[in-house]
Amino acid sequence: AVPSLLGLWKREYTVSYGYGGAMLAAGGIALGQCASLSSLAAAHAALYVAYGLRLCLFLLYRETQIPYFQQLRERIEERAPKGSRAKRLPFCLTCSVLYFCMASPLVLTASLGLPATAPVSATMISA
Repeated sequence: AVPSLLGLWKREYTVSYGYGGAMLAAGGIALGQCASLSSLAAAHAALYVAYGLRLCLFLLYRETQIPYFQQLRERIEERAPKGSRAKRLPFCLTCSVLYFCMASPLVLTASLGLPATAPVSATMISA
């Protein structure tokens, strides 16, 4: 939920940095349990980390280095209805649920419970 709450700061961040951050966090949390992960689950978690990090770095580069996207972000903020940031909270939390569901394949892979020494082929067959 935390990465999606970036949308309370800038509206567009819920679906950009929020998504990348959620995938990065999902992989990082799974890798934090690395001792109990199978080799397949550890590789899957590492891919989530790499994808989330790559996406966030790309978005940061695009926003800071390409003037068109800076202007686009400002137009989004200007056109958005003015009001309390609390009005954005339902959207941010709904996106959090969506991102949790998008990370569910990693939860499934991590919960297979095969030993870390199991060959990848055995891991795939038992799934």
